[in-house]
Amino acid sequence: MNTLKYLMNKMTRKVGVTLLVFILAMGAILTPFVAMNEYLKHPISITYDIIFGDFFKIELGGNINVKVLQYKAEIEKWTSKEKNGYYDLSPYENVLFALMMTESGGNGNDPMQSSECGKNTRYSHKPNSITDPKYSIECGVKNFADAMSRATSKGLTGSDALYNAIDGYNKGFGVISKHAEVGHYSLETSCKFCYDHRFSDQKKSYSTAATLKSQYNLKSNNYWDGGSWRWNYGNMFYVYKVLSYLKISDDTVIPYDGTIGSMIAAEAQKKIGCRYWYGEEGPNYFDCSGLVYWCCKQAGMSITREGANTYSKMGKAIAYKDLKPGDVVTFDWDNDNKAEHIGIYIGGGFMIHAHGDSYVHGNYAKFVVEKKSISSGYYHDHIFRCRRLYWRKML
Repeated sequence: MNTLKYLMNKMTRKVGVTLLVFILAMGAILTPFVAMNEYLKHPISITYDIIFGDFFKIELGGNINVKVLQYKAEIEKWTSKEKNGYYDLSPYENVLFALMMTESGGNGNDPMQSSECGKNTRYSHKPNSITDPKYSIECGVKNFADAMSRATSKGLTGSDALYNAIDGYNKGFGVISKHAEVGHYSLETSCKFCYDHRFSDQKKSYSTAATLKSQYNLKSNNYWDGGSWRWNYGNMFYVYKVLSYLKISDDTVIPYDGTIGSMIAAEAQKKIGCRYWYGEEGPNYFDCSGLVYWCCKQAGMSITREGANTYSKMGKAIAYKDLKPGDVVTFDWDNDNKAEHIGIYIGGGFMIHAHGDSYVHGNYAKFVVEKKSISSGYYHDHIFRCRRLYWRKML
């Protein structure tokens, strides 16, 4: 009888231990899925009135892992200006997730890689010195908030301010000043900054450059030949790497204020999706200057049908920073001091233009009237003149 009682107690303990191990194991396995389920119930998608007044949406891409998402509450704790002391980052929570994904993938005790930044006052400034993930997040969020504050204080707006702050997170705030000197973010400025501060002339292999080059149509410049490498300082592709974890879209609303300009922009928006046809001026096919002519006519303007270069001399000269919906932006592709292309500005750093070439006659689905960002990148770098055509004075 005693032997039977002993065996029963032993078996009970063994079953209990096995059950406890099973429960703990299942908890470890299911925790990431619970976190993802919570994320899917409350997806982090933020529409915000950004500093230039148009509505944009920043969403996470599908390549953010659950290790990053588990820090959602900790990141949110520091996004308000009252908490971080520099800038309201509540519209940029998803950018902070993308920064963490780029820096560590949510791994380690310093997931924001904040050890080297000036906000770290508790640990050494050597890489990975921070051993408290919560403190890493506090320092990282404060550092990015400071970068946003510095970018906007230098007159940078919209995506330029955002991209500059991201670049500053990687390279230090000095790069923000360099971008501000040219008035916008550019890959070449980032490349030059890394070149000027390189630790050696040895280039670091960087296979991701090829992926980002293809994804964002990156062009070679004076400090990068288009190859899969980077300079031995920072990461000149850092902004695009962070963007690869995000989906940024805009719901640009053209405010109707009764001006001819707002009417021109509204007419252009109606034609998005129409195919490009060289020499055409509507109503269903357009080339770049034909679209301008059509929209101006529909807005009640008396205007002649001209090419992009002639339109670049008409009306009133406008500085890029003073553009309003309905103004036109012309582009010089080959630096011959002549405009080869033209688009209609609609606000928020975007234009609507008819995209195509002289050989296109409505026979290519990819060449259409489309919305295009001109706040940075290739188009921004080739802006020739900005004009307000409802002033009829010629240069």
